Amino acid sequence: MSNSKRRRPLTRTITSASSIVAMIVLFLAVIVGINHPIVSAVASDPTIGPSPPLFFDSPAYPGYPTWTTVNGQPALQLTPVASGAYAGVAWHALGYSGQPVAVSMNGTYTQVSGAGLADGFKIIMFAQNGTGSLSYDNNSIPGLSGPILCGGPSSTGIGGSAGVSPDSTSPYFSLNWDPFYTQVGSAGQFNLWVINPPCTVVANPGGIGCSIGQPAAFDTIRFNTTYTPNGNILQARVSDLTTGTNCSFSVSLSQYGFNTPSTGNYWAMIMGANGGGYADWTLLQAQIIAERATTTGVSCSGNALGSKCTATVSDTSPGPPLTPTGTVAWSSNAGGTFKPSTCTLSGSGSTASCTVVYAPSGNQNPVTITATYQGDSNHLGSAGNTTISAPP
Repeated sequence: MSNSKRRRPLTRTITSASSIVAMIVLFLAVIVGINHPIVSAVASDPTIGPSPPLFFDSPAYPGYPTWTTVNGQPALQLTPVASGAYAGVAWHALGYSGQPVAVSMNGTYTQVSGAGLADGFKIIMFAQNGTGSLSYDNNSIPGLSGPILCGGPSSTGIGGSAGVSPDSTSPYFSLNWDPFYTQVGSAGQFNLWVINPPCTVVANPGGIGCSIGQPAAFDTIRFNTTYTPNGNILQARVSDLTTGTNCSFSVSLSQYGFNTPSTGNYWAMIMGANGGGYADWTLLQAQIIAERATTTGVSCSGNALGSKCTATVSDTSPGPPLTPTGTVAWSSNAGGTFKPSTCTLSGSGSTASCTVVYAPSGNQNPVTITATYQGDSNHLGSAGNTTISAPP
């Protein structure tokens, strides 16, 4: 159902930590011993991770998002069972350097009213620093040039507005899973908005993709989106983990006017929303996966008769760096032995390094030494090499 709304500037903040991680996991279902205040001022939860999200709300329901419990476990209720409610969370942690990036969430609802189960969850990707009354920095969402929610209805009139404030300085997209489409017999349950700065709707196709029907109350709903720059492809999958029902689809964003983004650090957002049909949309888990790019440099002291070689791995993605971890494998074009054959990185800030000793097995000269970083949960792998020569 349509849920066009007005909103005020987004001012709810969570205390920021010193770094922003490439993978942020909000496992609310395993949080224990936390006293979550159910008050209008949203409080910080220290278990969320090193880069806590910003919470934002609709002006009619300033007490949301709020901590609640589902099946005896803490969860973040985004909306009340009320028409016109919307709220969400956002992370300035979508570090993009030309690699696939993904946002995944688990959610549920426990009650529904009005015209039926509608509007559901939205995932928004690639919004950039705003220029309006609020800056993206200092844990703020894009600025507002006015109180009107950016966007407009989908092409079908179902699903409401795009669900983010104007003044992003980059194009972005919003993908909405809306179970109301089942009630109107649509084969697809998704709405897509492509927005150009500051607030121009380029495309708004509705009823696209696939359908899992209408999940029952308390079912766990998983909603995944993955953007792949090769082909400018958006992939989406929605699953009812309780029943095992799932579906997936992919779409070329080029046909809707969204071009491959420039490298940079972007916002990722998850929203719950209500229109004429409404539910208590609740967030159970959120994950941002944006593996950061690396380079590997190699330096050796000594010569081809025997050398000590060091690999230095650097985080080169935009935004606050993460220290690379994991292992480096070694090889040469002349055989020989490396002790150890792999080494474990150690470091701080944007770089980490490890050292091995190389002993050749023959008389080849010069010798090319290659170090291959395997990557970790936050970083893509990379390789580098250097050439060493025996003395004349």
